[in-house]
Amino acid sequence: MLVLTRKVNESINIGD
Repeated sequence: MLVLTRKVNESINIGD
């Protein structure tokens, strides 16, 4: 589940 959290974090970073 760590990979999923990291992916979401990256998505937010890109969105920001």
